[in-house]
Amino acid sequence: MQQNKKGAIEMSLNLIIMLIIGLIVMGLIIAFVTSLINKSSDQFEDQLNDAQLRIKQQVENEAGYFAAGPDALEVKPGTKPSYLFVKVQNLGTSVLNIPSFEGALPTGVITMQSQIINSPQSCQLQVKGQGFDINPKDTQTMTLAILADSGTCTTGDELFLSLTFSPPGTELKKTEQIAISIE
Repeated sequence: MQQNKKGAIEMSLNLIIMLIIGLIVMGLIIAFVTSLINKSSDQFEDQLNDAQLRIKQQVENEAGYFAAGPDALEVKPGTKPSYLFVKVQNLGTSVLNIPSFEGALPTGVITMQSQIINSPQSCQLQVKGQGFDINPKDTQTMTLAILADSGTCTTGDELFLSLTFSPPGTELKKTEQIAISIE
């Protein structure tokens, strides 16, 4: 009888030790898999940033004094913004100042208007941009962060965003239209 108790105690100790080793190995495996997933998601975000930089470079290389891109933009309501790039050339003889803004562009030089194409309600876009000065004859590209209001925009909504640039001191006027779909 004494022998069976000793064997049962040894077996239960062995079982506890094996369980502890198993939990440690499982924890290490989970940590390894988590780090692999994080690395791959970081690489994916870097690729998105590279794609945005390519679009910005395409806009900068477009001929003319005003350009915007991409031509079509997908925006998810209430999440991180989608980016629109706008190239502006100062054709005047004095510095052109475009202040930082949130909502609507604060200058009469560039005007912005959205037109709802397919939406049961009024989808509101929020636009943010960093201000800058453009010296005469220089060109600057601004990045606009576009967010769709989660309270007014739903999946399937479609809009056109029109940006019109009228360089000061000239009769010129150019409009760029961007198709925006809410995903």
